[in-house]
Amino acid sequence: MWKDASPLTVRLSVVIPCKNEAGTIGRVLRDLAVQSLSETFEVVVADGLSDDGTREVLAKFSTLDLPYYFHVVDNVSGTIPAGLNTAVANAQGEYIVRIDGHCRLPETYLESIIESLSVPGFDIVGPATRYIPGDGTAAAAEIATALNTRLGNGGTPSRVSLHEARQVDHTVLSCYRREVWEAIGGYDEGLLTNEDFDFDYRANVQGYRVWSLPSPRYFLVASPNINLLVRQRLRYGYWKWRVVKRHPQSLRMRQILPVLVTVSIFVSSIASFWKPKLLFLPVAYVLSLYQYALGLSTRTIKGGHSRWRLPLVYAVIHLSWGSGFLWGMITELARYTTTTEAESIHEP
Repeated sequence: MWKDASPLTVRLSVVIPCKNEAGTIGRVLRDLAVQSLSETFEVVVADGLSDDGTREVLAKFSTLDLPYYFHVVDNVSGTIPAGLNTAVANAQGEYIVRIDGHCRLPETYLESIIESLSVPGFDIVGPATRYIPGDGTAAAAEIATALNTRLGNGGTPSRVSLHEARQVDHTVLSCYRREVWEAIGGYDEGLLTNEDFDFDYRANVQGYRVWSLPSPRYFLVASPNINLLVRQRLRYGYWKWRVVKRHPQSLRMRQILPVLVTVSIFVSSIASFWKPKLLFLPVAYVLSLYQYALGLSTRTIKGGHSRWRLPLVYAVIHLSWGSGFLWGMITELARYTTTTEAESIHEP
């Protein structure tokens, strides 16, 4: 069914973990078809057994006369880390460029990445990122707007304007030399989210250098509505706890803050039934979000800006992530307690 990659050696392989991306994967493959990179490269898509028409889109592209070698492999487990490992294992290139099935790429993207990876000491590099709306609604535009600010993204180097490359613990959409993937054993398939942070962190521990670049820019498609944003942020927070448990020294203040805010808002809201003055904390939080949101330019938001929705988006980003992190801690504690009790019962 699929057109296999050429047996000829390529220097660069683009790997794409993909599942149910029928609405966006075609745009990604078209963006790759107009890259300015002069040499031939390959694209390896690891499809997680999609059932929304994605496989039909991929089959169509396999029949086209593309300027790159195109190869699709099945990712039976359907998870992102398994898809990445499967794609890299089937790739031929010395340089691995990871992208997602729902992004937009400028024409110079691959050229800029391979130039950076060719610099000695640049073992893993990641682009500057910018969120774009998931659809044409005002809500989607406001979600993207929020995620493009420090209050919404935490101010990590990959998500702010850099004037020069900065060495970091983790970059976004990590691209690397194959030897790095082989040396650290690939992605941890036990992590369903945050596997990229774990990958970069383990690479750092083994002496590889990770860099966030000032360019090129990678355009991430943001969640199109509040409901999907809540689910996404809960998942991110939950799996961040799992990574922090493995790498405690990786915890940063920008990750502690949303957890503290979530606990403070929850506790003060409950306690306010007995001490109404404690409502000051959640009210102050909401008002600060509202004031911050009013200070943003909203001229680029289609469909008109809602004064209440943008503060809600910020609250969802903070509180959903914090709740997911706390839920990870609570479930871990519950498992530990249950295991300990079971072991004590079976002790002679």
